[in-house]
Amino acid sequence: MSLRALTESQRQVIYEYQKDICKMYHKHFEYEKMQGDHIMPWSKRKTVDDNLQMLCEDCNRKRLNM
Repeated sequence: MSLRALTESQRQVIYEYQKDICKMYHKHFEYEKMQGDHIMPWSKRKTVDDNLQMLCEDCNRKRLNM
């Protein structure tokens, strides 16, 4: 496993912490429709809990193109 990838445990904890809400859309999404994301790029902050968020699939794809 890449050190860059979020573990399943990290994804679940962050999803619950955010109360099932996408950080960009501010709407509820089922767990299966959410993806883990680094708030600051991995190259600058690594995969640590306070640098992680869950985004819906659409928002995460949009962020990749920014």
